[in-house]
Amino acid sequence: MKKVVQSQLQFKVRYAETDAMGIAHHSNYVIWLEMGRVAFLEELGLPYSEVEKRGVYLVVTSVGVKYRRPAIFDDTLLLTTRLGSLKSRMMRFEYAIERASDNLLLAEGFTEHMATDFEKRTVPIPQYLRNLLEDS
Repeated sequence: MKKVVQSQLQFKVRYAETDAMGIAHHSNYVIWLEMGRVAFLEELGLPYSEVEKRGVYLVVTSVGVKYRRPAIFDDTLLLTTRLGSLKSRMMRFEYAIERASDNLLLAEGFTEHMATDFEKRTVPIPQYLRNLLEDS
């Protein structure tokens, strides 16, 4: 598996994601963070679906977004995702969303995750996943 320090994903703000003023609704940012997290794991060579096939859910326990400037319909955005911290049962991802045309920082965010089994019991992060994340 390859070393990934951070993952970058580029996408456009869709019309359906905006309000009457053409500004991206704040709720979409949480969805975009998920897109970044999934892309990060894929770049590590481990699709999120494979983590679940191996018996682990990465449950979101906390999410935060600091909005700095609005994203506007048809803006091309650059979402950067990196692993912020890794503990025995928890992990934190950190994100930055910039407008691609001028690299203006629009938002920063984080998500924290707890590993659970299919019965929703907290479990240690599996060693195969820990090894991948520690190398990122």
